[in-house]
Amino acid sequence: MGKHLVTELLDLLIKVNQALASSYDYRLTLPEVARLVVPAVADTCVIALHDATGERVVAAYPPDGDPASGYLSVVSAPLRARKAHLGSVTFAARDAERFDAGDRRLIELLGLRIGAAVDFAAVYEREHRVADRLQRSLLPKELPSISGAGLGAAYLPATDEADIGGDWYDAFPLPDGRVAISIGDVAGHGLEAAAVMGEVRHALRAAAVGGHLPSTVLEHANSAVKLNEVTEMVTALFGYYDPVRGLLHYAVAGHPPPVFVHPDGAAAFMPHGGMPLGASPSVEAQDWLFTLPAGSRVVFYTDGMTEYDRDIELGERRLLETISQLSHDGGLTAESLQQHIFASSTNEDDAAALVLSRSEGRVRQLELVYSAIPMVGSIIRAAMRQLAAQLALDEDRTFDLTVAVGEAVANAVEHAYASKSPGTLRVSTDVSDGRLAIEVADDGRWRPIRQQTDRGRGIPLMQSLADGLQINFAQSGTRVKLLLQLGAAPEGAPSK
Repeated sequence: MGKHLVTELLDLLIKVNQALASSYDYRLTLPEVARLVVPAVADTCVIALHDATGERVVAAYPPDGDPASGYLSVVSAPLRARKAHLGSVTFAARDAERFDAGDRRLIELLGLRIGAAVDFAAVYEREHRVADRLQRSLLPKELPSISGAGLGAAYLPATDEADIGGDWYDAFPLPDGRVAISIGDVAGHGLEAAAVMGEVRHALRAAAVGGHLPSTVLEHANSAVKLNEVTEMVTALFGYYDPVRGLLHYAVAGHPPPVFVHPDGAAAFMPHGGMPLGASPSVEAQDWLFTLPAGSRVVFYTDGMTEYDRDIELGERRLLETISQLSHDGGLTAESLQQHIFASSTNEDDAAALVLSRSEGRVRQLELVYSAIPMVGSIIRAAMRQLAAQLALDEDRTFDLTVAVGEAVANAVEHAYASKSPGTLRVSTDVSDGRLAIEVADDGRWRPIRQQTDRGRGIPLMQSLADGLQINFAQSGTRVKLLLQLGAAPEGAPSK
């Protein structure tokens, strides 16, 4: 065999190996192999695999090539791996003297290589299927039913990974009527990541039954991770949802921030923070309080939903835009969110999503509780607009209500708490005798309001918009009480 011919044969074998190594899916690789070997080896190539009914053709080149029709030379080689018969590869030529001993040895070599690739693909597919089943067995079989709310989840394994992942979501009812929620991500893949995931999930469940604060529950899980000397980074979010009050109480350990979705579809990231589990002696997580208005949602997710293109900022921006779009269209679910996110991108990491939604409903009495941070102002104003619509208030009275309450909330957020950790803000309403009473309360002590040209107008504005205003300062906190007649606006109110 000449040197030139040897080089050509080696080039062919390299191309065949590259084609077989390009994917674990033989339905994609075998047609390419058949194309590569024609006409270098023969005039046609047919690859057939064995199944319960016999052998079926899975690749042929040319596509209409039939070794039994019009060909004078036909050579076949079995596809074997680990002593199992997997199928055959057949070469045919119109020339009766086409195949010599060297060609037959090459065909045998191609049969061995194709057989090994098909066997490996079958093993990979089986392992991937088993891993996916095992992963899903570690997730809750069903989510609890919540009165006045909905809970839906979706899990999408990485497309190019046979190993088990470390992402999880969980939700379970507690004896006091609340529902515990957790979501998290163990870095890496494989049985070790799955073992850590199961361990953390069960540690969270055990601590939740004790009625601890969400931040304390995360500290318990952190202790379990540290005790077992886990080296993988674990991010997690844990919270309680009270369906009676519509109150979400949660804490975060280095996990991506949840997304709050207003009833009108606008989406914004909620506060987060904390250290990943196992990274330090203390998680240092902050407890956050959010009452969900009727028709609002919260989306929890793992970083596979935002880091698929290695551009976190772009991923986060696209997540918000997709959530908002689906909310406007009325089709926001965990499944639809994943479908839209990965419609044009490949999920190279596992991705989990959990959506908590509060049902629409008529509420005339509100009891709202929030962490005193700026973003809750827009949520409370939206709740006031909902209440105004249910009370059939006209545009002017709706304006009075939302602006007056918004000013009271803004003052509490800015002036009540001097420490870095925000305190609690409560808004309650009562309708009786043709009047609407609203109380905005905090547990802090207001700092002096700085007199600036564009500030310090909140109290006069509340006085002009409300029919009654009372502010009570005390060591235990501040109470702002507003009174609105459910009729015309007060005289002297500013024009809208």
